[in-house]
Amino acid sequence: MQVTKAWKDANNQNGKRLESVKIKLFADDKETDKTLILTKANNWTGTFTNLDQHKDGKEIIYTVEEERISGYTMTMAGDAKSGFVITNTKDVPKKPNKSTHTPKTGDSSNFLLYGSIAVVSLGAVLFLFGRRKKQR
Repeated sequence: MQVTKAWKDANNQNGKRLESVKIKLFADDKETDKTLILTKANNWTGTFTNLDQHKDGKEIIYTVEEERISGYTMTMAGDAKSGFVITNTKDVPKKPNKSTHTPKTGDSSNFLLYGSIAVVSLGAVLFLFGRRKKQR
């Protein structure tokens, strides 16, 4: 049973692809002691050989599982008869939403109120100074 590893990571431009990956073999959903190590040297392909076809009169269903690779999302296609292809796609960091709306950082909605208070205050100051001069 053949297992092939495929990478979708922009030709490994970031240099973070692993040197090897470990593939575990499962028989009827139970982990076996058989593993494959796939590397660039073996073109990321390996084969499980000498596998029993039946157990207790029933056909054994083989599956594979790859150890989790941080920074990649794994998908699997195929089956034991045609072979498995495990594809790892590089996770793309989410970019922040570039909204044209910017939050208000100041309070400009009360400009008229603040202006009115300033005019009234100035008027009160002028009134008080005017009264002081008349009292002398």
